[in-house]
Amino acid sequence: MSRQLLFLLRQRSEFGPTALVWMLGAAIAIALFVFSRAHYQNLQREHFQRDAIYYSTVVTETLERHINSLKSLRAFVASRDVTRWEFSSFAAQTLPNNRGFKAVFWVPRVPQAARKTYEANFQRDGLYGLRIREVDPAKGFAIAKARPFYLPVTYIDPLETNQELIGLDLATDPDYRDLLNLAERNDAVAVAPPGATPGKPANGTLLVAFPLRGETPGTASPATTPTIKGFAVGILDLDELVREILPKGAPVDIIVSQIGTAIAPAPGKDHRPGFLASWLDHSRFSLSHDFTIAGRTFVVAVRTSADDETPLAFIVPVSLALGTLLLTGLLAQHLYNSTMYNMAVERAVIARTAELNAANATLRDEIELRRQAEARLRSAKEKTEVADRAKAEFLATMSHRLRPSLNAIVGLSEDMIREVEAGNGAARIRGYVDNVNSSGLTLLQLVNELLGLSQLDTGKVSLDEQPICVADLIRTAAGRVRPQARSAGIVLTTHCPDDMLSIRADERLLTKALVNLLSNAIQFTPSGGEAELFAERNMDGTVSLVVRDTGIGIPPDQIDHVLEPFVRLQTAKASDHEGAGLGLSFVNRVVQLSGFKLSIESSPNAGTRVSLTCPPDRVIDRTRAA
Repeated sequence: MSRQLLFLLRQRSEFGPTALVWMLGAAIAIALFVFSRAHYQNLQREHFQRDAIYYSTVVTETLERHINSLKSLRAFVASRDVTRWEFSSFAAQTLPNNRGFKAVFWVPRVPQAARKTYEANFQRDGLYGLRIREVDPAKGFAIAKARPFYLPVTYIDPLETNQELIGLDLATDPDYRDLLNLAERNDAVAVAPPGATPGKPANGTLLVAFPLRGETPGTASPATTPTIKGFAVGILDLDELVREILPKGAPVDIIVSQIGTAIAPAPGKDHRPGFLASWLDHSRFSLSHDFTIAGRTFVVAVRTSADDETPLAFIVPVSLALGTLLLTGLLAQHLYNSTMYNMAVERAVIARTAELNAANATLRDEIELRRQAEARLRSAKEKTEVADRAKAEFLATMSHRLRPSLNAIVGLSEDMIREVEAGNGAARIRGYVDNVNSSGLTLLQLVNELLGLSQLDTGKVSLDEQPICVADLIRTAAGRVRPQARSAGIVLTTHCPDDMLSIRADERLLTKALVNLLSNAIQFTPSGGEAELFAERNMDGTVSLVVRDTGIGIPPDQIDHVLEPFVRLQTAKASDHEGAGLGLSFVNRVVQLSGFKLSIESSPNAGTRVSLTCPPDRVIDRTRAA
């Protein structure tokens, strides 16, 4: 099965070059398509920029030409008194060359005193009953009220579509009034976009006004500014102006819009109208150019038309990509055929190799048996070396602990013999006997600790688990070490939260473990310190037996080490404390054997807290049982 899986994996790896060729071919095809497409787009961008600059320049020049043509119309009217038909004849010769104008008209300044004469001229021109009118917001038009002067529309062309404007006082129209005031104030051409009031030009148009000054009779002097004689006004259709410039099928679209009254826009601000930005965004290429006429800033915006992209810009990139994919397919087919041939040869080799593998199977089995035998020998050797090291450590420790007591017993015995032979008193002999007894007890305690620890390690100890009253257990363990605490000057306290609380454990082993913990706490706590044995309930239902002291503490890096046999705490005053280093090892074995949990919390010079935690299934709460 594994051989077949390996064969399948190798088959997949054999087709790796073919897959790589396809990936590289696809990447090259995409790159050729992108780069060629970008090349044609760059060419189209260059063509667009050339066309945009050309057409935007033509639009600007054409707009200026239209305005200048209005200046010639003003000069014609101002040169002499013309009739309505002469004005129409002259305008008919001028407007065909300036198709952007929707209408042009002459607006004279008529004083109040000349109003009747002016209105009488309407009658002579065949406009019977026509009088000077003004803009009325409610009625549309009304007879003009008396005022110092009027600015009525006198001549207009074309007349057919604008006849209702003749006689209208433009001084009452807000758009025209502001435009004419601006032209009079600057004594120069003025332009402004119209509003959306009925009877006004629609959006996309521009109002243009030229002032004509003349001398008032009897007031001419070098220091007197000539008064306004009238205005030549034109309604310029910007859309028509653009259509006149752009030929049919032009590659670009153009719009002209006013964007402000200042010659240059404020720095750091977007001065483009919102509709213009949206119009420019809906195209592949766009360009805008600002120019100024009569103190107002305009923008001519150019963008590509909808059908500006040539088929060649798409056909060539696609052809390059398809050609690359075709060559890639041919190369991949060649690699595939080669791979299939190699796989056929490989199958034959695999079949022959299988026969050789079957012949070598027995040899591999023999080699494996020899390897396992060598591993067992190495393991036995390592175990022997570990046992030798343990024996050496045990002998060294026992030699260190037994030799002082044995030397004391031998030396004291010899002293007793000499004292008896010398006939000395019994009091001195009694002192020697007490020392011998003390040394013997020390040896007995050490032997008992070694035997107890060895029994726990071998697992030959059978637990006598019975219900134990926690309060009695604490009192018993504390009572065994109280003489040691008084002798060391240590304050020993106990506490149990509930006298009815019981646990199930081996009372003898658990008592001895608590005695060892209390003995260590007293031994490593300076005189005047405190040691405490108490029980506490935990939130998870467990019960902890805690031994806490205010002693020298244990460094965090030595907590796990002191649980090993014959290990004593490494402190500056280690020689001042007795013991063989078996107490915590014994406690750790008892905890493991009883199913308890041991935890030690300590730090140097901050005391130690040792907790023996009984699991919930060993806790007997007699209060709840009752």
